[in-house]
Amino acid sequence: MRSTSYGQCPSDAPRRRKRSRGSGLAAGHKSVALGDAPLKIDTPITDGIPFEGVPEIDNRDERAAETSQEAYIQDNRQDILRLPVVGALLKWRWLQPLIEIPMVITFVLVIIVGIWGTQEPSQNLATMLIWIYWWSMIIFSFVLVGRIWCFICPLGAVGEWISRRVGTLGRKWPKALRNLWPAHIFFITLTGVDLVFGIDTLPNVTGYFLLMIMVMSIVLALVYERRAFCRYVCPIGGMCGIYSMSSGVEVRAKSRGRCESCTTKECIKGTDESYACPWFEYPGEMDRNNYCTTCLECVRSCPHDNVGMSARPLGQDLWRTKTRVFDEVILAVGMIGVMASHTIATTQPFDDWVTATEVDQGIPAWLTLTLVYVGSIILANFAYYGISALGGRAASTEDRVLDTATVFKWTGYAMIPLSLAMFMARNVLFLNIWGTAIMDVIANMSNPPGWPLGSGPVEAQYLFPDSTIWWIRMAIILLGFIFSAYAGYRLSLRLQPRRREAQLLLAVIILALVVFSIVYVWILSLPLVA
Repeated sequence: MRSTSYGQCPSDAPRRRKRSRGSGLAAGHKSVALGDAPLKIDTPITDGIPFEGVPEIDNRDERAAETSQEAYIQDNRQDILRLPVVGALLKWRWLQPLIEIPMVITFVLVIIVGIWGTQEPSQNLATMLIWIYWWSMIIFSFVLVGRIWCFICPLGAVGEWISRRVGTLGRKWPKALRNLWPAHIFFITLTGVDLVFGIDTLPNVTGYFLLMIMVMSIVLALVYERRAFCRYVCPIGGMCGIYSMSSGVEVRAKSRGRCESCTTKECIKGTDESYACPWFEYPGEMDRNNYCTTCLECVRSCPHDNVGMSARPLGQDLWRTKTRVFDEVILAVGMIGVMASHTIATTQPFDDWVTATEVDQGIPAWLTLTLVYVGSIILANFAYYGISALGGRAASTEDRVLDTATVFKWTGYAMIPLSLAMFMARNVLFLNIWGTAIMDVIANMSNPPGWPLGSGPVEAQYLFPDSTIWWIRMAIILLGFIFSAYAGYRLSLRLQPRRREAQLLLAVIILALVVFSIVYVWILSLPLVA
């Protein structure tokens, strides 16, 4: 692949010949509709328009400081792709497939064992690998490398492989659904059903569920262009997006001006050596990690070497991006309710209360659990919306009135580090309980074939004593609180450049963080179900 130097005019860059749809790398990806994609940039999540009424810093000194800091960060970031060995490896065309292939094989094995293996959850590979280890490790990966899971996800891989080889109808995703509501509804339904009926303890249900979403991924890949399933439907897609904003790695255009002057837009059309961005992203406008999986197709396709991958301070997207989307904020705040309900459901006092309610009042346990789950999500959002009203009133001035919706849409992103910390703290417990037990599960799989598959004793293997895990969980919550408070500080200054009013808004945000944290720590202090 050739690239132009920075001194060369983008319009003078060598134009690339399009291959016909019948052959070639680009054709394989852009069959039917994508090969003739216009240069118009399609950003389906928000239709390219941040929500109206975005308040900008109107203080000249504040704006100059913000611009200066942005320039300093851009000038001093180290492009990981320029490292001799690491950069070459990351840009290697076969890196992603070589990781995806064993992931797909493992995924198929998990489905088979889940459906036809032993139905003892602690002995089955499906329940142990998916709900204990994978579900925990993916949470920690968000902070380190963002949506790296989506880069190697077997679901997206299978649908993408089939659509590239067989072809796709290439239809555009319905405009009315170009948001995260389908994914949010899927996620909330899935986690709710898990809480009520315990999918994580039912290997066969886990297997059938994984099979179902794999079929969904394939069908949508054959009908719609690119990774429509991953962006709009995947049940963990929205969660991955908001938590990746905390990541310490980003893929960005080095110069937006160069992107604007580029007339060929290979990054969104693809080339002979690379595919168009599977996630409909355009590096020239991308200012956050929500829908970037670091697949680096844009890096391979850019003829100007204008896209880089850099390490950065954690959480930058939470306050720097101008895009504020209501459905993202609903999930960001709602995740606090999700974590609270799922965590309290594992405690003995709550279990006793649910049992007593069923015996004394005749209310089925499933109904009680459903009401607690849905109520927790709604309560978290209503509580923070009320706090946003208080913050907007406290921080408003005669020349700058902050309405409740604006405060909620902006400062709601400050809840992301805390809810992520709650997620981590909850799952650290289960990782500690089972420790290296997955090795016993795998060993049972490798024994001479028996029936049902994977039968064999597996015991909990604690890594640390309970007292140590308690302090680890408290440290995680404290770090989440600190990061959320700092994000709230930066967001307060974005909304209200006047220091006094910004401090009042920050005080209200911290009040919310304190309340949410105290409630969750209280839940963590309750004894677990015996």
